[in-house]
Amino acid sequence: MQRFEILYQANIIDKRVLHLISQVRQQLLQSGIDCKMLQVEMLLTHLAMALMRIRQNNIETVGLDAESMQEIQSSEVYPQLIAYHHNMLALIQSEFPDLVIPESENSYLIANWYSLSLVQANYFKSNLQENED
Repeated sequence: MQRFEILYQANIIDKRVLHLISQVRQQLLQSGIDCKMLQVEMLLTHLAMALMRIRQNNIETVGLDAESMQEIQSSEVYPQLIAYHHNMLALIQSEFPDLVIPESENSYLIANWYSLSLVQANYFKSNLQENED
């Protein structure tokens, strides 16, 4: 969380976003995800910056390309990573009820989840198998 404290101290993110990032990280820890992984930091950093862009009306208009999105959607762990993504979106809605995350930003957040699933494949696959049982 040191990275996010620095972003907060530099006025790049605000206190509400800092709090939300802490909540998302806690949710990941409770799920058993190793939050020391670089991909977790990347996901949380992208989320923090995306939230600030959206709140400042500086929205990313171009999303992930269709080919990359298709690769992600065809992954065997896609249902699991989308479940994590939806849990994260629920936390965002609880903190920012009027905030709408555009599909362009969603696509990059999903790409970050996919990246995380690649480095923690055993975790995502084992949870997928548990959900199928």
